[in-house]
Amino acid sequence: MGDILGEISSTIRDLGGSQKVQDLINNALSHNIPVSDIVEKGLRKGLEQVGAKYEAGEYFLAELLFAASMIDGAMQILGPRLKEQAIEKKGTILLGTVRGDMHDIGKNIFKMLVEAAGFEVDVPRAEPGGSLGR
Repeated sequence: MGDILGEISSTIRDLGGSQKVQDLINNALSHNIPVSDIVEKGLRKGLEQVGAKYEAGEYFLAELLFAASMIDGAMQILGPRLKEQAIEKKGTILLGTVRGDMHDIGKNIFKMLVEAAGFEVDVPRAEPGGSLGR
């Protein structure tokens, strides 16, 4: 199990591409590795390593965006399975971005990680005029 999760993590860290990450995730699922382990020990760990490379100046915004696209591809597979799992709800998080923010990569990644950890996430939509509504 650890080998597949380590390979997912290193593929993200090394920017190995969405297709390879998706293939590894499908392999992990076929070996009955829990979705929460894939998210925590594979995706999150790889993303942490990307973040460390960014902070060290080894990666730049383009690499962060590419890593985020790999996570998005992974969540296309894992998202529906996360919803199927009976995860004990730990609470609800209200999540948003600053008005005018052009991208929401960090918010989306955070949302995926906390949902996998058992939190419900509410993302209100801004209504015309700037007030939040549902």
